Amino acid sequence: MNLLERAKQMLRKRLRGRSFLKNVLLLAGGTALAQLIMIAASPVISRLFTPEDMGVLSIYVSILGMIAAFATLRFELAIPIADDDKDAINVLVLSLVSIVLISLVVLLLTITLAEPITNILNAQPLRPFLWLLSVGTVGIGLYSAVLHWAIRKKAYKEITKTKVNQGTAKAIVQIASGFFGFGPIGLILGEILGQAFGVRVLSKPLLKQERDLWKAVDFVSMKSMAYRYKKFPLVSSWSALLNTAGFSLPILLLSSLYGAEVAGSFGFSHRIVSLPLNLVGIAISQVFFSEGATLSKEDPAKLLELTATTARKLFLLGLLVAAILIPFGPWLFAFVFGDAWREAGVYSQVLSAMFVTRFAVSPVSQALSIIEKQGTQFLLDLLRLILILMALFASRMFNLSPFEAIIAYTVSMNVVYTVTYLAIIKALKRKVGDFKSGESVH
Repeated sequence: MNLLERAKQMLRKRLRGRSFLKNVLLLAGGTALAQLIMIAASPVISRLFTPEDMGVLSIYVSILGMIAAFATLRFELAIPIADDDKDAINVLVLSLVSIVLISLVVLLLTITLAEPITNILNAQPLRPFLWLLSVGTVGIGLYSAVLHWAIRKKAYKEITKTKVNQGTAKAIVQIASGFFGFGPIGLILGEILGQAFGVRVLSKPLLKQERDLWKAVDFVSMKSMAYRYKKFPLVSSWSALLNTAGFSLPILLLSSLYGAEVAGSFGFSHRIVSLPLNLVGIAISQVFFSEGATLSKEDPAKLLELTATTARKLFLLGLLVAAILIPFGPWLFAFVFGDAWREAGVYSQVLSAMFVTRFAVSPVSQALSIIEKQGTQFLLDLLRLILILMALFASRMFNLSPFEAIIAYTVSMNVVYTVTYLAIIKALKRKVGDFKSGESVH
């Protein structure tokens, strides 16, 4: 029996009877494969488009990311937790209504305010395509809504297939449009189709096997569900916006300060360096949440130990990536993606210092949700946003170069991740103390 076969048998044995872990690995595998497809396609795409083209895409994606926080008013989060399918289908329709209304508002704003928006962002090449934000809103909103219905139905295999199909569709459309010289619109269309791809597959049961459920939809039930789950639009949507803004604003502010080309090089560098780390980080994050949820109830001290150990090992693994990018970043980017991306390689040297701490802390930040410290997480998200704004506005005030601005951004993010880790450890130590106090009382 060869080594591969023995490994497969060992994995099957370990997963037997552990359906949750199997589902986690299935979803993580699908996400990883989709990202690997994009990694493989990146050297081709980077040679078909300029940094300015990529800057237009980065700005578009950053704006869309913030709009996505409101596309469904976060009602889709209530679909898996609704008491029964009748309630769930009414919540789904609430999500769909929200998508239509928000996309119409976006269309109206992008048509009437296209010039001032692109002037503020210093991204005039985006102006002819700004209206596509409304199309992207529909695509990302629809997929999110049917995805959460699929989660309710535990259709994990179908979800995994759509993740892979999304990555494939995005890569194919962007490469094809690059060959035909479509420019930025080809990148944007690839992004839209990539996001929306899979809606038909995930909605198929709703349109066929479960189509009788649509008869349960009525205004009274929708109004009841809207009131019951009102915290999702009133609280969760704003929390999501705050979280997304922390990732989106650097692109938008860099574009405003230095133009689309700098934003494109930064966005490309950020994405390329993030991809290999996310391949491991997402899977670890999901498994950490699974194991941590059990430990928080049974043995918080072990959760504290797991958190510290996981963060330490991830930090060391992240150092390996940094050890490659810091000395060789510009050369590697120029060799793999083309000479036009040498500047992105320079940015990767700086950003790698941030990704080490991000890689170590982000997966274990799930601990705050596990021990129900969402308030702490909200404050940390707010801190991140404030420090990013301070770093980039200081760059403008002191007329820093793009390279110096990215250093300022990296320093601010390292402060955020360090504070986050210390807050996690402090919260877990308090949880351990409370747990021991409870045991002594009993």
